Amino acid sequence: VCFPWFGPHATDNQKPVHGFARLVQWDVKETSTMPDGTTKLTLQLTDSDYTRNLWNFAFAATMTVVVGKTLQVTLAYSNTGAETFVCSDALHTYFNISSLENIGITGLQGTSFYVPNAEQTEAQTEETLLIQKEENRRYIEHTGDCVIADSGLNRKIKVGKTGSKVTVVWNPYVETAKNIGDIHEGGFNNFICVEAVNAINDTIQLSPGESWSISALIEII
Repeated sequence: VCFPWFGPHATDNQKPVHGFARLVQWDVKETSTMPDGTTKLTLQLTDSDYTRNLWNFAFAATMTVVVGKTLQVTLAYSNTGAETFVCSDALHTYFNISSLENIGITGLQGTSFYVPNAEQTEAQTEETLLIQKEENRRYIEHTGDCVIADSGLNRKIKVGKTGSKVTVVWNPYVETAKNIGDIHEGGFNNFICVEAVNAINDTIQLSPGESWSISALIEII
């Protein structure tokens, strides 16, 4: 979970990438078994001396995870302070795959994305995105589902979302993966990131008392 910023901090590169929410301990608020047999887990996080040192705003956040035939993850947060704040977030979903050469991603045709390290956008023309090099595509005004088809594992993963207009597809490929300590040698070939994001042109501004939520819904089809 990325909050209250996505990617590097805008003005201070000494602050943790993707915010602090993924680095701190959340409190367990509730666990339950639903009538349909799914398991529900709710976690809670509020501002503290540690978070205020990095981002000086009051907030209350919950992560709700529902696990069954589908996986639904929701990040919800509120402005509990007296000042308006602007933030970004993401549900950083990494999917295990057989091999990059075996997958294709659909659901993005006709959507514009930012070219890495550039300000301009270009529209994806192909129906199926193949990963044949490093990709860090930040699709804007995208609210639909994506499907990761993996011929090696003979499965299709549908990645749906709500509360997000930005979808990011990322894989570091060979060279960049060498500089990422938690990716083992060759490990880039066995995952793909397709994630729901509020960032870029879809940041969230909350006045005191206002709330926002973003959800990812993942299932095998």
